[in-house]
Amino acid sequence: MCELGKWLYGEGKGQMSGEAHSELTAAHAAFHKEAARIVSEVYGGHKIGLEVIEMNSPFGKLTTRIVGILSRMDKK
Repeated sequence: MCELGKWLYGEGKGQMSGEAHSELTAAHAAFHKEAARIVSEVYGGHKIGLEVIEMNSPFGKLTTRIVGILSRMDKK
């Protein structure tokens, strides 16, 4: 499990509101699903470019979403 996942399912559970925790849990799962898809393509021999991780890609948007959720939590 990644470090964010360890925190999210451990002490992070008590540090976030239920709504924020649910939002972050969903974004975290979607991030890992997209990362696995990218890795699968690479291991499958497909050539991919940097566009798969750019800000407007699904991967980039999920990364931005996760950072945004964590940033809102830090401001409280």
